[in-house]
Amino acid sequence: MKITIHTEILREAINHIDKICGSIEPSVRYVGFSYNRGYLTLYGTDGCLSVRIPVGKINPTTLSFNASLDILKAFLQDLSGEISLYSDGNYIVLKARSESIKLKVDTFKFTSFEDRAEHLGSIHTGSFVNDLDFVSAHLEEGSMIDIFFHDFLKMAAEHNSIICYTRREMLKFSRTLAWSVPYFSVRHIVKSFKKLPQKELHFGMGINHLVFKSKYTYNLCGENISENFTRLDLLENEIKNAFFIASSNLKMLRHFLRRSMILGKYTHVKIAGKNDKLIFYSSKNGLEYKGIIKTAVKKTFYTEVPAYFFRSVLNRIGGENIKIALGDKFLIVTTSQHKRYIFLPLL
Repeated sequence: MKITIHTEILREAINHIDKICGSIEPSVRYVGFSYNRGYLTLYGTDGCLSVRIPVGKINPTTLSFNASLDILKAFLQDLSGEISLYSDGNYIVLKARSESIKLKVDTFKFTSFEDRAEHLGSIHTGSFVNDLDFVSAHLEEGSMIDIFFHDFLKMAAEHNSIICYTRREMLKFSRTLAWSVPYFSVRHIVKSFKKLPQKELHFGMGINHLVFKSKYTYNLCGENISENFTRLDLLENEIKNAFFIASSNLKMLRHFLRRSMILGKYTHVKIAGKNDKLIFYSSKNGLEYKGIIKTAVKKTFYTEVPAYFFRSVLNRIGGENIKIALGDKFLIVTTSQHKRYIFLPLL
């Protein structure tokens, strides 16, 4: 295996793989090297989310191997111009001007990477990533996000009494699927996609993975939960039957949630709507906080949520003004676009 390539191309691929791998699990911080359809192709994974990146044309070869991500990233950091890469299957050698590095390689671990998939649909990359960012903003390690492919792409996640839900019309739609994915891989998607070109993202279902393609190709593990499509009926019925009772400036709402955390980051805040005001109340160890937003409220309500997590999703809901609706079981917070929703339990 031999190739000469511009340093910036290789560094861009390595940096993207770095964001895919994350820093939580050191054992997956490696880069796969292989020949694929005329190109030297790099791979990376966090154990669930995997990426395949073609970086340059090479002659056909049967060699494939893994090498340390951290060493490759450090070596490429300050280089410029062209770099030569060579491997005999036991070592990989990188040479750039007056510097070189030689690494012993390991067994290639991406033989199960899927390319073929039954088409599900397409959506704009930016919309998908921003919706993922919103729907996962209140989650922690161990949480799952449910993604539903239909005429609308819908996502839902529940944690700490807060349900975040998004629905956005797909650009193209082929078939239905519900796929539940782990929180850590979702956050890696959000971080790694920020600097990618905002093109269409094409989804398909492989044998064992959700496959999606834009500039690069990705595999995402998960659980098929297609029998749980009815779970969305509860949220959709809540939205359908809800009526709007108040509105508020997003900046003001976030301000009082932040102030209520004076008693501690994970303080629970009680929120009440009465006549002409929204009331924020929290207490802990004999301390009390109370804040009031003056605004018309058509019907009284009470809810209680963790202030930190509620503020986290509000930071990503988009827009400047918030609309508050009363459902049968939930208080619903949304914007005028009606694409992102926060469900809070009614007391």
